[in-house]
Amino acid sequence: MATAETRPRLCAALCGLSLYGGGAYVWQWPVLLDNAIGLDLHLTDAQMLTTRTAIFAAWAVGSTLFGNLADRVGRKPVAIGAAILALLHLLGCAASTGFKSLICFRVLGGLSIGGMLIGFSLALESAEVAYKSSTATMLNCFACGSIGLIVLMHAACEAMLLSWRFELCAIAAMLALLAGASARLVPESAEWLKQRRESADERDVDDEISRPLAVLEDNDEEQAHDDFTDSVAAS
Repeated sequence: MATAETRPRLCAALCGLSLYGGGAYVWQWPVLLDNAIGLDLHLTDAQMLTTRTAIFAAWAVGSTLFGNLADRVGRKPVAIGAAILALLHLLGCAASTGFKSLICFRVLGGLSIGGMLIGFSLALESAEVAYKSSTATMLNCFACGSIGLIVLMHAACEAMLLSWRFELCAIAAMLALLAGASARLVPESAEWLKQRRESADERDVDDEISRPLAVLEDNDEEQAHDDFTDSVAAS
């Protein structure tokens, strides 16, 4: 049975490998595969550099976009949605036939990194105060582990002489498996849910206060109207 101590550790492991660490599935593989991709697609060094730059530029945009969205709709749906974008990025890059298609899917991948980093908040906010430091440490350790998984997969594909397209599909399959486990086992941020409940309670209290005040204002307006009518009639 999950306890207050083991639950955040499980969340840290899954988020570190698939969500918070999932950014590695987007920016790490170009370091390993860009030479092969450039040769296969007949792209120049300048074009390949442009596609790598597009990832980081989109990352900056995605961080702002998904950060604000996570405050509105929750940490978990944003992080999982970003992981789905990363899957589309990987599969799209695997199917790319030239510079235009490759850079489009790399922009999509850059956007996804900003959303998957929400996985850090998702795991950390689900831990009690006593376990936040150890949870943050585990998150970073497992995020480094996700890089190690990609490097090991690359070495295995190189040894078996598999194409870079196959390797990207294999990375996508691994991300899909881990993100699916996160979607099923990692709960929504406890702190975000608490804040939402408090905000809803405050709105309910405001409604309860404003409703009788509105009735009193209506009554005052009706009384003033009646007094004015009576004074006109008397004159």
